[in-house]
Amino acid sequence: NICKCERTVCTSSNNHFPWHTQYTSFANHNLNRKREKGSTSENVFMASPNMRSLKGVQEEGTSHENENNRGIRNVKPLRETVYGDALKNSKNEEDANKIADLVMEAQENNRRSIYFDAQQSMSDIMGIYTPAERPNFHARATLKLDDPDTLLSKSIIPKQGRRSTEVIKGALEEAEVESGLRGYPGDLTDSEVAACLEFRKQLKTRDNPAYQEMVASFQSVEEEPYALCRFLRARQFKVDEVFEMMDVGADVWKDGKDHDFYPDADEAIGAPLTILLTQYPLVYHGSAKNGCPVSYFRAGEVVVEGVECITPIDGLTNLAWHYQMHKFPAVVAEAQSTNPDVVRCEAIAIFDLKGLTKSQMNARTLEVLKKVIRVNVCFPEVLNRMAILNAPGFFTFFWRVIKTFLDARTASKIAMFSDENQGKEWLREYIEKHEIPSDYGGSGPSVKNIMEETSATSAAKRQISHLLHSNYKKKDTLDFELRADEQLDDMQLQVYTVAVEGAVISISKNGTTISDLDISLHKNEKLASADVPMPYHMNISSEALKGPGKFEVTVKSKESSREMKHFLVIGRIN
Repeated sequence: NICKCERTVCTSSNNHFPWHTQYTSFANHNLNRKREKGSTSENVFMASPNMRSLKGVQEEGTSHENENNRGIRNVKPLRETVYGDALKNSKNEEDANKIADLVMEAQENNRRSIYFDAQQSMSDIMGIYTPAERPNFHARATLKLDDPDTLLSKSIIPKQGRRSTEVIKGALEEAEVESGLRGYPGDLTDSEVAACLEFRKQLKTRDNPAYQEMVASFQSVEEEPYALCRFLRARQFKVDEVFEMMDVGADVWKDGKDHDFYPDADEAIGAPLTILLTQYPLVYHGSAKNGCPVSYFRAGEVVVEGVECITPIDGLTNLAWHYQMHKFPAVVAEAQSTNPDVVRCEAIAIFDLKGLTKSQMNARTLEVLKKVIRVNVCFPEVLNRMAILNAPGFFTFFWRVIKTFLDARTASKIAMFSDENQGKEWLREYIEKHEIPSDYGGSGPSVKNIMEETSATSAAKRQISHLLHSNYKKKDTLDFELRADEQLDDMQLQVYTVAVEGAVISISKNGTTISDLDISLHKNEKLASADVPMPYHMNISSEALKGPGKFEVTVKSKESSREMKHFLVIGRIN
């Protein structure tokens, strides 16, 4: 690593500046690492005015002028880009600045893009690769690999293959990361760097395109060195074992890819996502101290019968693809917009089991869990850590069963608390108080309010959501009241069910029947012809319901068996 003039420390003029910056920025980073170890003095590196100037540029991140680089913008971020050669050979300040403009525009476009989604399969031995507790701080531009030949999703031009490998190697070794954790760019041993390069090489030569696509799935918010390390950390940087892991997900990856990983959540489940969230409360809110987005899943409030009224089991698998490939990158991008130093695609997950009953932990629940985990295998090391809160005593048995589905490394990231106060203490350790919902001892909004903001339309004042149960002997009733300034439009009161024979539904106001409706799956020819019963929904009010008044919705199943059928009534009050 020497300047174009072949001097170790260059004090020359503008003709040498672009190349000199490539060298000195790496040298300055190495200096910092050596200084921390007390192994060197900075006198040699800081001998020239040019180096002192460069240090100022790195600290301020702005353009800088001195007697050696007057008028040329900060070009430190350009050394890993496709414009590197052009910059190196630029003849004057004007050319260098034009190149800088091109690169900065490309980097800004990359930064604005958002992305796919994930949450992870699961394991017991963390080994030396522990989850990060603090943000990885670094100048993001230094790792923006704008060279198209370095992107896994692009074909590699043979004559430039060596250069792109060198770019990646430099990014793996010299990332300005302060996490101090093994397994991340900037904190890799020589053997780990070699494993990354070998993994990258094999990704380009193996026949199955799913390998490259999986690694590149978060490319709009995750730089390539971090993606390589994420997959390799999952298997202790053993390349062959990483491909064995990816083989498990290759088939399901094809299924998701055939549907573009379900970019529309409503189409993924066959109903509005806002309706599903009333029975399956899952929401992202805020960021942790280490910059990771945080999700909250009120598993104890999941109503399996209500979910089945809205979507089949495959619908939840489809939703998992949507969350992994579309929702998750969007929340990572949001976290990066408030803290641009966040570079990892990882999340913290909170599972609240308060209210969970043994009846909810049945074969159907485990079947859904297994299918979702199969999807998550395609996204290793996305789970930073997880807390299971308010775990009931009986859950210990089911946890042993669930762990058999999980990768040992993932299982080791999960903390379980039966004591509510201990769980809240864990949250405060990793999440700032103002980011924690009020339900868990924070000063943020309650999860219910967060869900309402997520679910409600701008026009709706509030929402009715109630699950009714009926068989041929028993009817069930929902009572609600509308104030004088409220009403339910004729298209805003619906019932969701999977009951083939349907039901008779009546609506009354202040004790007087105003509507009777006969619903059944047979009225929907497309769904009625399916091999298995499919969820369907219908509007149950032919006219607007206006307040003030007390209303009653009564459901009486038309099924001939004693088995209870379930009917989810949803209404948006304006």
